[in-house]
Amino acid sequence: MAEALKNQFGAEVPRTIAAMVRAVHPAFDAEGFVKTVLDGYHALELMQRGQKIAQGLHQFLPTDYSKALAILMRSLEQAHDRDMGQSLGSFLFLPHTQFVATYGMAHFDVSMRPCMR
Repeated sequence: MAEALKNQFGAEVPRTIAAMVRAVHPAFDAEGFVKTVLDGYHALELMQRGQKIAQGLHQFLPTDYSKALAILMRSLEQAHDRDMGQSLGSFLFLPHTQFVATYGMAHFDVSMRPCMR
């Protein structure tokens, strides 16, 4: 039987995202974020894990959506250990897209601005 996809999206993913965010926003409580996200994480499926990380980002980033999104966009450029050429490498950014999908609907223009260059 093939390995479940969620197993390739393990505890290292929220830790990696925390480091990427903290690199551009030093006030980010990376430890609190990781602790919150990993609570119950193992029992979740792939998409639920992405959503849990997005919820954690929402909880630990600034409450102003525009500021939070700007931090997330800058964090995308930070170094990480995921190989984008591997099967789930680009899934590292799943929580980022779920953050926008969940919290950005009331801020459509701001949410789409990074995509419309």
